[in-house]
Amino acid sequence: MFARCAIPHVLIFVLAISGSATFPAVADDASAQIQPLYQIPDAAQIQKRAVSADGRHLALVWTQGTKWRVTIDGQAGPAYDPPQLGADLIPIIAELKFTQDGKRFAHVAQQGISQFVVIDGQATAHFNQVRALTFSPDGKHFAYVAQKGEKVFVVADGVECTAYDGISQPIFSPDGKRLNYTAQKAGQELLVVDGKEVRQSGIKWVEFRGNAAHLAFIAEENGKQFLVVDGRPGAKYDTIDFPTYHDLDDSTWPFSGDGKHTAYSASIDAKSRVVVDGHEGPSYDQILELAFSFDGTRTAYVVEQGANRFIVADGQEGPSFDEVRTPVFSPDGQHLVYVAKKGPKQFVVMDGKQGPAYEEVGQPQFSADGKQMCYVAKRNGKSLAIVNGKPGAEYDDIGWSDFSLDSRHVILAVRKNGKSFLVIDGKEGPSFDEYYLPRHLSMGADGVVEYLAARDKTMFRVRQTHPPGK
Repeated sequence: MFARCAIPHVLIFVLAISGSATFPAVADDASAQIQPLYQIPDAAQIQKRAVSADGRHLALVWTQGTKWRVTIDGQAGPAYDPPQLGADLIPIIAELKFTQDGKRFAHVAQQGISQFVVIDGQATAHFNQVRALTFSPDGKHFAYVAQKGEKVFVVADGVECTAYDGISQPIFSPDGKRLNYTAQKAGQELLVVDGKEVRQSGIKWVEFRGNAAHLAFIAEENGKQFLVVDGRPGAKYDTIDFPTYHDLDDSTWPFSGDGKHTAYSASIDAKSRVVVDGHEGPSYDQILELAFSFDGTRTAYVVEQGANRFIVADGQEGPSFDEVRTPVFSPDGQHLVYVAKKGPKQFVVMDGKQGPAYEEVGQPQFSADGKQMCYVAKRNGKSLAIVNGKPGAEYDDIGWSDFSLDSRHVILAVRKNGKSFLVIDGKEGPSFDEYYLPRHLSMGADGVVEYLAARDKTMFRVRQTHPPGK
């Protein structure tokens, strides 16, 4: 595996959760139990933060005077003294990274003029510079880019790979068994896969994408660009463009979520078209954004043609607006929603039907089962969530919104009258100074959602209860 960068045995360090697992808690009301976890020092200034994907682990970087320190679930690591640049302190802790399961953690630190990675609580070798920390999706492997003198190389599970003049972000395949990156050597752009140079010129972009671990990259020859997927070159164009891509979660460009189809934007003679599975669509002045349904059977993209902007969905042109953005398909591919603007007002268009107008409209999102849709809008300077077309209560701000993983509940992080709290299906929870939320919150069958929050320099784990179902 990884050829010239052999993978040694990996010791996985499991993070411990701070605080008791039980909840004899200080309760603000009957709907929430609040468990104190640890105290943040009064003099500490929080500089960075990272929440694990499951929401159960929190990494904080704080400073006390000139000291920099990383804490994980309240457990403080060693203090670092940064060098000074004039009167300013140089930030020396960077790139806070959890694995997907939250069991491993890594970050960059600096001591003196050298930088190094701290992974699972252990400091590693020192270099002139380190960056681009990357865990494999299964959390078993770890790689980053390091520089020693004039040479740059990837360090994969502690093994230094071949040195080059420059290296891009290393990327693991979805199964974690393969590693690729682009590198520069003597003025040439190289594609390096599993430690082997597989192409030696014209590499513009490279990625493992799709559930089937396809290797895709854009190559250039004789002034023309083309997409190569698993070694098979596609048609050549003047350029292959990178329109903003919207799908169910993290981008899988240029593949559909199931990894079976490809879609991208390409141009010839200053005209752009979308290419789906090698088949070209009509030409336009510009393709701005592109969406793919999970199974790849549907595409939608934003077109700019002269002064007009409109959606092309499944090959059919929609109505023109002043602005059009963020097309999104439901997970089941049955629905398409996007945001449009006409004059000073914004609104969503779902399955061709225009919704009510607001001052501002955020990006729409679907529940996991595709049956519900929510977005945040502004009306008279106040924020509100619109769920399945029904407007909710107004707040000073809604900073975060999501559906529960079972698709039955809408969860909002809001601010009102100087207080911050979570709202579940319209029911307000206890207030805190700050929340530390993952991208998605999970709610159990018992209607309980857990999250981390802080109030008066104390960190809490909160169990907020909502009756199951709707």
